Amino acid sequence: MKNVRNMLAVVLAATLTIILLLWATGGSTPRPPAPVTPQPAAAPAPLTAPAPATSDPRGDAAATATGPIGADIAHYYFDVVGHDAAEFRALLERADMIFEQTPPPERPRLRVVLVLHGPDVEYFDLRQRERYPGLLELAARLDALGVFDFKVCTVSAEQRELDADALPAFVELVPYAPEEIARLEAAGFVRL
Repeated sequence: MKNVRNMLAVVLAATLTIILLLWATGGSTPRPPAPVTPQPAAAPAPLTAPAPATSDPRGDAAATATGPIGADIAHYYFDVVGHDAAEFRALLERADMIFEQTPPPERPRLRVVLVLHGPDVEYFDLRQRERYPGLLELAARLDALGVFDFKVCTVSAEQRELDADALPAFVELVPYAPEEIARLEAAGFVRL
């Protein structure tokens, strides 16, 4: 008998709660949620991004200064990890496509950084050139455009016994890829 009273008390309390909620919301039938209309993205606030320093003869991001990123400057990065050779080639070709589709007057403001870590650092191992035909040449051609920076995680390189001598001169070693990616994002780079 005591269990029946407890159960009735719970049902009565739940019923009263529902009635009060309906009364408080002003209706007896639930209303569907209002549709969400996507809002256009606002122009980003000015951020800082690395710009090539004049003291670095290669003009890459090994030595950098900061400058504002405006809405008219495109800064992107690729987080390159877990790709097979064909996927990595496709990624390089996509990077080239970004350059080709950018109108020539806007190309000086375009910057694309590729941060390689994990097993993907192997694609820049000069000792593996024959194993991945054409990849180093395509990457070198992209680097020569002055828009692309290639960065290799030192931790990943050391795990594969790669040092600066085993990598092309256009590749920059960075201490730790996740930290480099966080730095790029903080500077306003957009992930591709």
